[in-house]
Amino acid sequence: MIRFAACVTIVAALLCSLVLGAATQDFVELDSAATEAFELRRFAEAGRLAAQALAAADAEGLADTDPRRLDALGVLAGTAQWFGDLDAEEGHLHAILAVMKANFGGPGNINSAFAMEALSYLHARAGRPDAAEAMLAEVVALREPFIIDGNDPFETVHLAIRARIALERGDWANAYDGFTQVVDRIAAAGAVPQRDMRGFVFETDSWTFLGLVRAAWGLTGGAEGDGAGPADEAFRAMQWKWRTSAASALLRAAARPYAEDEARTEAQRELEAKRAELDDLVERHANFPQTRAKTPEQLALEQELEQALARQDTGAQVRAMQRSLELTQKLVQLMQACPTGCEAEMARLQADIAQAANPDQDAGTEIAELQRQLEQATDPAEDAAFHEEWNRLGAEMRRKQAAFEKLQRAFDERYVKVGDGPDRSAAFLAEPDPIGIAEAQALLGPDDALLAYLVADEMSFVWAISAESISWAPVPVAAHELLSRVSLLVHGADPNGSVRGARALTTPEAGFDLDEAHALFRLLVGPVDKALAGKGHVYLVPTGPLTALPFHALVTEPPDPALKGAEALHGAAWLARRHAVTVLPSVVSLRAVGAFAEKRRAPDPFVGFGDPLLDGDGDDGRRGLSQFFDGARADLAQLRRLAPLPDTAEELHAVAQAVGAGAEAVLLGERATEASVKNMAVGNYRVVHFATHGLVAGELRGLAEPAIVLSPPDRPTVEDDGLLTAGEIAALALNADWVVLSACNTAAASAAGAEAFSGLARAFFHAGARSLLVSYWPVYSRAAVTLTTGAFDALADDPGIGRAEALRRSMLALIESGQPAQLEPRYWAPFVVMGEGAPRRR
Repeated sequence: MIRFAACVTIVAALLCSLVLGAATQDFVELDSAATEAFELRRFAEAGRLAAQALAAADAEGLADTDPRRLDALGVLAGTAQWFGDLDAEEGHLHAILAVMKANFGGPGNINSAFAMEALSYLHARAGRPDAAEAMLAEVVALREPFIIDGNDPFETVHLAIRARIALERGDWANAYDGFTQVVDRIAAAGAVPQRDMRGFVFETDSWTFLGLVRAAWGLTGGAEGDGAGPADEAFRAMQWKWRTSAASALLRAAARPYAEDEARTEAQRELEAKRAELDDLVERHANFPQTRAKTPEQLALEQELEQALARQDTGAQVRAMQRSLELTQKLVQLMQACPTGCEAEMARLQADIAQAANPDQDAGTEIAELQRQLEQATDPAEDAAFHEEWNRLGAEMRRKQAAFEKLQRAFDERYVKVGDGPDRSAAFLAEPDPIGIAEAQALLGPDDALLAYLVADEMSFVWAISAESISWAPVPVAAHELLSRVSLLVHGADPNGSVRGARALTTPEAGFDLDEAHALFRLLVGPVDKALAGKGHVYLVPTGPLTALPFHALVTEPPDPALKGAEALHGAAWLARRHAVTVLPSVVSLRAVGAFAEKRRAPDPFVGFGDPLLDGDGDDGRRGLSQFFDGARADLAQLRRLAPLPDTAEELHAVAQAVGAGAEAVLLGERATEASVKNMAVGNYRVVHFATHGLVAGELRGLAEPAIVLSPPDRPTVEDDGLLTAGEIAALALNADWVVLSACNTAAASAAGAEAFSGLARAFFHAGARSLLVSYWPVYSRAAVTLTTGAFDALADDPGIGRAEALRRSMLALIESGQPAQLEPRYWAPFVVMGEGAPRRR
């Protein structure tokens, strides 16, 4: 995925605000909204807003080569790439290149290289390898003067483009070799290399990992073999593409029982708590400016300021930018030719660069006056308080980063020894590297299979692995098409949006699409289905749009066209009839589920929290939210307007009874508070159950975290404001075999566009949970009661079946009940087990 802005070098980035700020309010707002939508991966919306921004630019008389158009053009190029529209993408890239040449130098200027690299890659994807190769040669020639001591920061990108060219020519060996080198560099760096300069993002990983997999497939012809060589490298590449912090958190939870002594256990818990605090602070600091409200007067002055900037003559500033770039090029050449003895000349050039960056410091009287008025319109106390809190968060973040790094070094020096086995804490505490096919097979039980996906912009791949067999295959569908199809199917499963209610459920006219559920099964599972034969339990590693798809609600056989309505739903060959499903954040999570031990289990069976004190009208029995956060703490008045959930008491008492806990283990109403959770020894309980409203991060005003609703206090405090957020959850010290989140959307990411399972799931794994029961969509309360109690009853009857199988039996019982409303997947299919779902291997 690519995005361009005018600022494509370090010096240009410093000058960008001078050039791009001058536009009217309509253009600026649309341009900014398009950029934000793109960053959140809402590509259709981003493309629409970018097109509107360019229309506003036309209406305002901006020239076709005006550099202020670059952000919108970059968004359009990126969205075209996402939707696979090569012609549109190429047109936008040529428009970008024309702007770059017109404003930042001719064809031989270094700034053109960025657009030319993108065009070279496009030529390769469009099946024009010769054109791609020719343009890449031009780029390499442009960049050569800037290579210092043989270090080319763009060499990895160029290597990946060459590999893609070989791929398009069917030269599988050279493509495989090139992509392997790129992945090796990524592995050595410990992270995916991305270039990000003021809006230009070139995600090398988006095509490197898929390219390696495609090359390996071409080399092997899809042969399964013994899983070694190119097939194994392809399997590892898939894991590099989709590393997640949730997987790391689960691995650390698994490491705890292997502590050598109490001191190590305590040190490891302290390390994990510091990491969780740091993750929370980074998100809070990044999103803090969004919590600040502006008065109408401030908004009006900001509009006037934008209009004043629009009236500025940007020609002098553009020429200043060109001059700065020329001087920078001279400085680089001088550093190459004269590494020592030319310090005075270098200093003079640096001073000239600084002066060129500010061509007219005394200009802009009107702008200065408006800025002064805007400053006066800002309440000094509020402004000081805002910046004080933001600075405090930043300082705290840096302090905790330093503390964590120091603690990590001390822990590594004392406890992490060379030679620690792959199933011990050294492997868990580090960011986990991908595992090979042979190790994955060794970690699977005789009744287990692994189903894992690589979803990429152009196409996807699927792997199905058991202890005895390997099968992998391409999935010929782009990510954007998968997103659309999954969204439509899930909408059919959950047509009522945020409802989670106790009211009677009626079947909508437009119900679940059985034909599409079967079509998706054939597309996603069919090519490797033989490897799943006879396996009762499947570990599922979904990626991209597939993280929102309940695989157990796919249909394995064509629906009977003679059956309609409830009969068709009752007779459907649901995947849940064949397999119990456990979702894992990544393939390497198999290490965690294989390492969980019986020893040091929590002493008490259960604690549950539910039926919070809420006084909404409850007409629809919702377990969701609107906006209940005022930017710092929960808005208690709004929070209390959520619908009460009296049926959660029944759910919690039934589960408590099933696991042998007494009524005192169920905390309801005034006892179900945030303070209660934080102050009790939650690490003493094997099952921790929350039956309440769940809040999705994207719906919170001023908060970038999902949360669980508990009874609001009379007055909010830092300790208790009625919302147990993901950051607060991560700081808990759990020792739970199973955390049940019987609420809305608890499998969701921490925010729109965030990595999969980065919300409540990651938080509870951080805290020490070994498995979770989470939901794909808002859950009907009666369904939640029936499904959770049914799962625990199944475990009580047969403790050796595992949590995923217990949930499967509970779902099937609902299907077999014969009640029409309960046959819809929206009723029986919202939950899935994540983490340790299979029977524990002894």
